[in-house]
Amino acid sequence: MNYSYNWLKDISQTEKIPEELTKMIGLKGFELERSESLAERFKDLVVGEIASLEKHPNADRLQLARVDIGGEKTVEVVCGAWNIKKGDKVPVALPGSILPQNKLVVEKREVRSVVSNGMLCAEDELGLGKDHEGIMILDADSKVGQTLVEALNMEDTVIELDVLPDRAHDCLSHEGMASEICAMENRKLKQEEREFKQTHDPKLLNIRIEDEEGCPRYIGAVLKNIKIGPSPAWMQSRLVASSMEPINNVVDVTNYVMLEIGNPLHAFDHSRIEKNGVSIVVRKAKKDEQLE
Repeated sequence: MNYSYNWLKDISQTEKIPEELTKMIGLKGFELERSESLAERFKDLVVGEIASLEKHPNADRLQLARVDIGGEKTVEVVCGAWNIKKGDKVPVALPGSILPQNKLVVEKREVRSVVSNGMLCAEDELGLGKDHEGIMILDADSKVGQTLVEALNMEDTVIELDVLPDRAHDCLSHEGMASEICAMENRKLKQEEREFKQTHDPKLLNIRIEDEEGCPRYIGAVLKNIKIGPSPAWMQSRLVASSMEPINNVVDVTNYVMLEIGNPLHAFDHSRIEKNGVSIVVRKAKKDEQLE
């Protein structure tokens, strides 16, 4: 499993730097597969601001973006996306940089007789989502010229550990591994108290368990007035460090909780699962049943 160093440090309160922490974990119980700095993964990628846009003189589907990359420097980039406008802050891959997702080396190249000095990046090219329809638009308060790592608060280290099946029940989560770290350092894990107010309204959520032996407990909650959008940068950073691809706030928060406490979650559109007064049915599959 891949763990975020920052996340483990936050929960365990260890004072060890990544190199010290991975050495201790490797010596005291878990095989270290690898550790990787996210800063290295996103090096040479900077924040740029669209200074101007104009149509490519030799291609109807391309445009030329003049991009301010800080230090009174601007670069001209040929771009095929049309979701950007003047003033937008965008990720810029300068010549020589390597895209995190496909390891493509960005080169200065000629496109229809116009030189493109780099590349404006979409989410999927950075491994930060699945969107390839347009360029990733960064927060308006991102500073021109700063590294993408700084802008997205992704200064973290990926720690990949081999967790054997006999420890899966308690260590395939950040809280579980943080507890191990505390034990290795002869400390107790300080866990925050969580309080839940339980209510039951079958009009909102009616769950029927048909096989209590196979599934003795299934719980759910209804959340109203949810607006789907991107997750905050700090959450995306922890998901990326854990080798999860950010999708949107609803999907990301279920993955985040799963990675934090080891309990799988799933989000449903309530309007699409309600049928005959029952929201969720838990049962074994029927013979030759196929699910899509």
